[in-house]
Amino acid sequence: MLQTILFTLLISQPIEDTCKADISDYLDQSADTFDQTDTGWRGITANNNCYKEAAILIEQYRSRVKDTSPLRFHEGQLRAYAGENDAASKLILSTLVPADRDIMGHNHYKKATVAFLNQDREVFEEHLTLLKALPKPDNFILTDQYGNPVKRPWPLNYGVLKRLDDCWGKANYEQAYRSGCIKAAS
Repeated sequence: MLQTILFTLLISQPIEDTCKADISDYLDQSADTFDQTDTGWRGITANNNCYKEAAILIEQYRSRVKDTSPLRFHEGQLRAYAGENDAASKLILSTLVPADRDIMGHNHYKKATVAFLNQDREVFEEHLTLLKALPKPDNFILTDQYGNPVKRPWPLNYGVLKRLDDCWGKANYEQAYRSGCIKAAS
């Protein structure tokens, strides 16, 4: 009986309550821990898709610690998931680097992402094509946070852009980014 009551209370908890986070609980985390693990902002999006709340948490974290480009980019993605495309576009574009430092094509990925959010097909296709043509740097080895080599298809993020391309006009950013769209059989 007690288990039934506790379970009922748990499942009747409004989703908004599970999305709340207190920034003071995160300030002692390094930027990498806050950004790349479930003990940071990812933890509140894992089960409840609390995208707007996670974006606000990142914004608060960035205002109190050294701002990093990955955090601004991820805040932009979360705002796009929440349908805040203008804010998302500004944040994502703020993470561009000078072209001579962009050996992995991140600028093309980011510009194509913003083009998807703004439904600018011409710009999207331009950056998709440029990313696809990007040569892999000599002696390029991608590593995880522990320095271990990681195998990923080249160019990085091309698969994400292909999912966005496949979903053009059919899905929002979150749906396209996470799972893509199934093309209709011809």
